[in-house]
Amino acid sequence: MKELFRRSASFIAALTMTAVLTSCSSEKPAESQTSENMVGSPTPGHAIDEADMPYGATATVLAPTDDNGLYIPIEYDKRFFTEEEATMVSNFLYAIGTGDSAHVEETFYPSVMNYYCEMTKTEDPKAYFKALHDNYTGILGEGYEFDKVYIEDCFRDQDTGTESGQAFADVNTMLNELEEDENFAEEKVDKDSMRYMYVEATYKLPGSDEEKSLRSSLFSVDSEAKYLPMLMYTIDGKTYLI
Repeated sequence: MKELFRRSASFIAALTMTAVLTSCSSEKPAESQTSENMVGSPTPGHAIDEADMPYGATATVLAPTDDNGLYIPIEYDKRFFTEEEATMVSNFLYAIGTGDSAHVEETFYPSVMNYYCEMTKTEDPKAYFKALHDNYTGILGEGYEFDKVYIEDCFRDQDTGTESGQAFADVNTMLNELEEDENFAEEKVDKDSMRYMYVEATYKLPGSDEEKSLRSSLFSVDSEAKYLPMLMYTIDGKTYLI
């Protein structure tokens, strides 16, 4: 497990997961990519179909209602995520902000969640998210509260020379090892569902109306943390965060 952690920590944990709670690899990640890697930007003077526009061209905001299970508004490109998938991402930030894992425990693939608990020496998902919340308190400030989440960008490029492609390759290796099946990812993962995203959020501290940026706060701790990276996979027909 320790060797697996060293290989994959640069993107699985980043500052979202185990890197906040444990030390991780200093291995330099693949070169950052831009939206052009996935869909391409329009050539000046040429109209393009909506489906070919870069990520963010059809941004929408999903707000909490009495029956959609969302706690924090989230902005995302509706061409790349369903409302249910956007809710998963937003509720993950809610779980970090509150330390309450109740709404996200089933969001992570079971063996992956167990792996995170093992790596951080936490007993279960409840303890894991409580520890995650407490560690973020040290970065963002006591009583921080997220008020909006943004999926800033999304990549599907599976070329291992790109940041997303390397992330996918490492996650697939991780899944194969966790499931003790070298063909697990090839047989169980929907390849078209694999998404690598950059996430941002805004938050406020008690007694202040100032909007603060999660991205900026993470950057102040780690100059390579330009975004909060997350991955989304569909495994055996069900979508999970990784």
